[in-house]
Amino acid sequence: MQEDADGKIWVGTRNGLNQFQESNGSFKRFFYRLDEINNCIFIFPDNQKRLWLSIRDKGVFVLEKNTGKIKESFISDSKIPHLSPAQEFDRFYQDFKGNIWLSDRGDNEFGLYRMNKKEKRFFFIIYLCLGTAILLAEVMK
Repeated sequence: MQEDADGKIWVGTRNGLNQFQESNGSFKRFFYRLDEINNCIFIFPDNQKRLWLSIRDKGVFVLEKNTGKIKESFISDSKIPHLSPAQEFDRFYQDFKGNIWLSDRGDNEFGLYRMNKKEKRFFFIIYLCLGTAILLAEVMK
């Protein structure tokens, strides 16, 4: 559950994303379909008033809050060997320069990614696999 800069309450569930409608005490649903699971596992409102979502097995998305439409989507990229839509991105962060950072963790694994604004995609920074002691890193310029 997150509150955005406009005071709107957003709730991520196994059935998608919900926005609390204070005027009538109900919820407006996004990403809801009876025949599909859209497990919204993390919501992040950034400093530019965008709403970032992590949807299990789908990827990372930026939502246009007024229309409920997807503005941008970030899914698996063959240039980033450890980025897959099946990952559970459970931490988002925006630094003082406005960069968006993501992290994911699995069983004995951890990955850190940073968005490249010009290319509009995430670059993998570091990947740790504790079970086999693998450490991979990409040097950022």
